[in-house]
Amino acid sequence: MIDCTSTNMDEQTIKAFKMAVPVTIHQLQNGKCFTSETVVVESDFVVSFKRFYDEYPLKRNRYRAEKCFEKLSKSNQVKAFYSLHGYKKYLIKTQIFAMGADRYLSDHHFETEWEKIK
Repeated sequence: MIDCTSTNMDEQTIKAFKMAVPVTIHQLQNGKCFTSETVVVESDFVVSFKRFYDEYPLKRNRYRAEKCFEKLSKSNQVKAFYSLHGYKKYLIKTQIFAMGADRYLSDHHFETEWEKIK
């Protein structure tokens, strides 16, 4: 497991980081994934609107959704993107229709813990 306790990342950002890292800790320790020229740099994780919208289950109100997405902080953009997995599972489980992406973003539905709703 990768230790992120000494960083200034919040819980959602740490979760996003761990989902994005393609290697295991054993590969990191053994150096199998790195060359002598590898440089590790801490930087902000950025999610584009296109990436968010491509994953969103309902393709409607794109223009309004993009405006809402741009108004979010960078960390909330990442949260919105990574909450989609749980939201899509919730939609399948409950068999309800997805809300428009603009509403999902403007009403901060990405802050809902979709996996915990029964």
